Amino acid sequence: MRLRISSDHTAAARLQHHASSTVPHARRSLADRLRKQALARLTAETPVRTGRLRRAWQDAAAGQGADAASTDRDSPGQSQRAAHNSVPYGRYVEYGTSRQQPRRLMRRALRHAARMVRSLFRLS
Repeated sequence: MRLRISSDHTAAARLQHHASSTVPHARRSLADRLRKQALARLTAETPVRTGRLRRAWQDAAAGQGADAASTDRDSPGQSQRAAHNSVPYGRYVEYGTSRQQPRRLMRRALRHAARMVRSLFRLS
């Protein structure tokens, strides 16, 4: 079986434009949206005693704060988004201790983001 595809120069130019502009922009937008939704979920589910841990997630979403930061890395083939919460006891809330059950806040937020990506591309 032989398949032959031909196109004029305008179609090739449009494809090149989408590959170099539209697709990377959509990828960056998706990465930004996933980080925003993951941080919103983390903020909502973070237990509050003093409010410091929750406030740090809110600061990470805003890209500022003493206990938080956000970073963006974009290259031709990928977009990475990160949020950092440096509140010292955050790891104990996430992973638990010998006297406290783990909350698994980050793991649940990341699983939710992964489900969203799979549903967008209808991946199993």
